Amino acid sequence: MAQLMDIAGSVRDKNNSPIANSSISLISPKDSVIKAFTKTDQQGNFLLKHVGEAPLIVSVVKIGFIAEHRLLDLGSHQLNFSLQKDTVYRLEEVVINRKRKISVNGDTINYNLDAFRIGNENVLEQALARLPGFEVYEDGRISVNGRPIHKILIEGDDLVSGQYTLLSKNLSPDLIEDVQVIDNYLDDPFFKTAARSDDLALNLKFKDEFKSTFLTNAALEAGTVNRYNVNVNNILLSRRTKLYTLSSLNNIGEDISVKRMEHTPRTSLVNSYRPEVFTETLIDIGPGQVPRMEKRRWFDNNSNVFSLNIIQPLGSQITTKLNSGIGYVKSRQEKSMYSEYLLTDRENVLFGEEHFWKGKSLTFNNNFQLEYLLSPNQRIRYDLEADLLKETDLNEVLFNQEPLQEEMKLNSHKLINSLNYVNRFHNGSFLSLDFYLMSSRLPQNYMVSGYDYSTVFQDLNVTDVRQELDNPSNFYGGRASYYFSLKGIQVVSRMGYEWTKDKLFSMFAPTEQMNVSNLGIANDMIYSTAKKYVELEAAKKLSNKFEFRGLMTLNNLDIQRETLGGINGLGDFYFNPDLRLSYTPSKRNTLTLRYRNAISQPPITALYQNLIFTGYRHANNYIDTLYFKPTETYSLGYRFLDPYTQFSFNGSLFYAIAANSHFSENRVSENLNLTTKDIGPDNRTRGIIYGINKFFPAVSTTLKFSGSTLNFCTENEVNGSGRRKVDNWTIDNNASIISTYGGVFNYILSAQYNVNRNIASFSNTSTQLTSSFYKIQLTTDFRFSNGVFLQTNLTRYQWVNNGSYQQPFILFDGNVRKAVFKNKATVTLSARNMLGSERLSFNQNTDYYSNSVNYQLLNRMVLFGIRFNI
Repeated sequence: MAQLMDIAGSVRDKNNSPIANSSISLISPKDSVIKAFTKTDQQGNFLLKHVGEAPLIVSVVKIGFIAEHRLLDLGSHQLNFSLQKDTVYRLEEVVINRKRKISVNGDTINYNLDAFRIGNENVLEQALARLPGFEVYEDGRISVNGRPIHKILIEGDDLVSGQYTLLSKNLSPDLIEDVQVIDNYLDDPFFKTAARSDDLALNLKFKDEFKSTFLTNAALEAGTVNRYNVNVNNILLSRRTKLYTLSSLNNIGEDISVKRMEHTPRTSLVNSYRPEVFTETLIDIGPGQVPRMEKRRWFDNNSNVFSLNIIQPLGSQITTKLNSGIGYVKSRQEKSMYSEYLLTDRENVLFGEEHFWKGKSLTFNNNFQLEYLLSPNQRIRYDLEADLLKETDLNEVLFNQEPLQEEMKLNSHKLINSLNYVNRFHNGSFLSLDFYLMSSRLPQNYMVSGYDYSTVFQDLNVTDVRQELDNPSNFYGGRASYYFSLKGIQVVSRMGYEWTKDKLFSMFAPTEQMNVSNLGIANDMIYSTAKKYVELEAAKKLSNKFEFRGLMTLNNLDIQRETLGGINGLGDFYFNPDLRLSYTPSKRNTLTLRYRNAISQPPITALYQNLIFTGYRHANNYIDTLYFKPTETYSLGYRFLDPYTQFSFNGSLFYAIAANSHFSENRVSENLNLTTKDIGPDNRTRGIIYGINKFFPAVSTTLKFSGSTLNFCTENEVNGSGRRKVDNWTIDNNASIISTYGGVFNYILSAQYNVNRNIASFSNTSTQLTSSFYKIQLTTDFRFSNGVFLQTNLTRYQWVNNGSYQQPFILFDGNVRKAVFKNKATVTLSARNMLGSERLSFNQNTDYYSNSVNYQLLNRMVLFGIRFNI
């Protein structure tokens, strides 16, 4: 219902004489639009009525007097104005030049970033977390109103090629004017007249003073226990060239990654041809990982990264893009674990272990793109990716007080070539041709000493095992796509061919003196797959409110397995429909019903059954299978987004049935001889995912609430115990209140709750394991008039195992910042882990084991530094 503002009052001078014909206006502070107007009568009285939004500014103007303005909310008001004489007689003017915090233009929502900041955010993701609807996760993923974003653009260009954490975790928010959320973002703008997408992207609009100039943004910090943090960003945004470089060195636990966060769009009529990237699943919220604490608290590392990203046109037809990054990380971790296996055919097995692990990794990632415009309607794009990884790990373990050691060395590389040709015809249709070639190799050396492997090698007393693994893989494929419209139906037809060949060469020796190379012949696996497919995708608006979208895929899959006995082959057809019906009564509401199925799948194919060591107490006899799970998924999703009232809600109900069959056997010792097998065609998943965001402009506060309730039902066997049903419930909720007054005091109050319950039912008994997690965090910010900020962070963690409350863990951080050199630089003094807790304890539960795990935490540290722009 509409709300009423009823304003009555009078206007008089300092002698209490009425001022007739004074102008009384109600003005919107958002856009300076006058919502209501009147004048005072001969007695100086007035009456204004208004139905609609609030707050509004009441303006009183009279020639010869100084104007007065007051900010009012909805309701009834009695106002009396006493105007002062103006010494200069002039026509008074009311100019309200306030920029909107949030504005909407089509599919783009624009956030004025400074309107939500309080001024002490170090990097972009800290400022984004304050925006209504935004969620920033520990691994760097960002979502808006429950939907993940897939790109962060700089002035409209994807400068970092999917590695958007380079920007979000390192870029200073001081450079950014606006953050734009682009809905229906199309990764390839060449298709913009014919294609559509459901993807989200962020676009960063820089402040004018930082454009067309070479800018350096740097942070230099050093502190106790030899801690340091150096972060240097260089940015150039000119008319032709976009350049971004990052140099980062730190040993404070900050994990700087050059990982690509790319994806295959879920419901786009144009999707990138990237066979090695998996399509996103329906559910991207799971039960989570334990410990529920930032990795930088318990994972001690030394991280060094250099990244170069540049977009450079070469003439009017050729554009090049280069993304190159090198990273070197040294890490260490201390952990202890006490476990109990819950078996049904024998007494429960208890054991304890302590780990001291350290590792080194060197990564080198390169991506080069060349785009050539043959004509305004024809384009060729070539992409080359080369990724290298070198890693060494050493783990010293006390297993039941017996010392052992395991070492791992890894050398891998991946080379990808892709070529795309697009022709846009005059009738509005498109032809797209893709070609793809990939090769990769994953050689690994593994050695473990000090463990008793006599149960694996029955005739030898073995305490040393050496293993060499190599996993070369090759892939090539091609696809032709044709886009056209037929009687209002947008159609894409595709046909393609993909071929892959994977090899696993495994050579191991049960004693250090034996020759590894002589023992690998019978332990090798070679298989290849050939896939031919035809797809038809269509989208049709049934009315102004209803839209139907469907994808039909017919596949033919051939699998060949090479063994000493020859080549075994398997071929079959299968059909996949994916149907979706959307109801959009207005731009703010969307209701989506979706059905997905996989019909007539190939039977399960056993590819490999030999011994592979994956850990000091895990020697697995795999029956490795390549199969497609017959699935049936129903989902119902609803979204409400009103940028004007700054309120959003999203919820998704789903129900899925999946057949699953996989077998593996752990055979290291008699006590830990675990065999697990998932069985049954009626495994199912069901649940609801939800989220609410509301921004209250009157108090500059954002309220966020999100969560999920998931149920996983499976059937399995453990050590031949027979069929048992496992019912797993996970409830996960997060709530936070974020204030952004822009004044003296601001705060963030957040609460997190997670509970995980496993119930395993056997023929005559059942077990139940329940673990819970609580987290409450309060972050406060004080701003003083001389440009000094004081921030504190207090966090309380609590784990509960089967009703038993563990010792709570409390964490306290703080920092002080002061702007210097005319606000061009900021001096910082920060402290972490000030309460000095040394170990973090928590529990993990599944249907057949329970673990109590302790992690060694990082020590107290105090850092002093400076941040500046040049």
